Amino acid sequence: MFYYVESENFLSNKDKKFIDNVILSNNFPYKYRTQCVPGDGNSFMVHNALERPKKGERIQSNYFEQLGQILISFCRKNNIKLNEILRSDVSEKRGHFCFFEDNLTSPSI
Repeated sequence: MFYYVESENFLSNKDKKFIDNVILSNNFPYKYRTQCVPGDGNSFMVHNALERPKKGERIQSNYFEQLGQILISFCRKNNIKLNEILRSDVSEKRGHFCFFEDNLTSPSI
């Protein structure tokens, strides 16, 4: 089952500065991908923060701690139980920035 939660006012001033000065900067290290799944043709930019288990070195980003704290703040504000982060990316597609996360609880964030 898929759940979608949109939340406002959960970011601290420190988180907002991090997003403005790092993620939205011209120097944030995105990688270009030509497809989301094989053959779909949906290109996008992605920054891998945490790789899936079983794929070797899990932490892929110097920004993993800051991104993880943003996710934890979001979960706390919305009473979402977070057991474990399986994968974490920052993706940009058509000018819309998203933080995607898979977790072991029943809802997906």
